[in-house]
Order: sequence, then structure tokens, then C-alpha cells
Amino acid sequence: MDFLLSVVSDETQDPKLRTMAAKYALPYVKAKKSGGEALGKKEEKQEKAKQAQTGRFSASKPPLKIIR
Repeated sequence: MDFLLSVVSDETQDPKLRTMAAKYALPYVKAKKSGGEALGKKEEKQEKAKQAQTGRFSASKPPLKIIR
């Protein structure tokens, strides 16, 4: 890892080599959002819908039925 970062920061190296080193070092330097798994548009929409169902807009209890 240290080698890749040193190649990226060394301006005397070939630009193609620096670019390739940066590409391989990037996943280890930058963390992905949401615990390693990025959500797509549909998953984000489902998560927002789940959050909207809680609190004030949550489903209420059904009415009581008296059986005779």
C-alpha cells in the first residue's frame, strides 16, 4: 500500500503508472458509503419508505372485535 501511494505522489514517474497505482490504491483509501455496500436508486427509495412508515405515519392497531 505504501508503495502504491509513493508512486502516486512521485511526479517523476510515468503518468500511466501513477494512474494505474491510484486506481489500485483507491478502494483501500476511500471507504464506500453505508457499510461497504452502496445502495441503488430502488433500494434507497425502499429505505426512505420504511423510514416514513414509522412515527406519526405508522399503521395503527385494528379495531377490537367483540365475539359473542
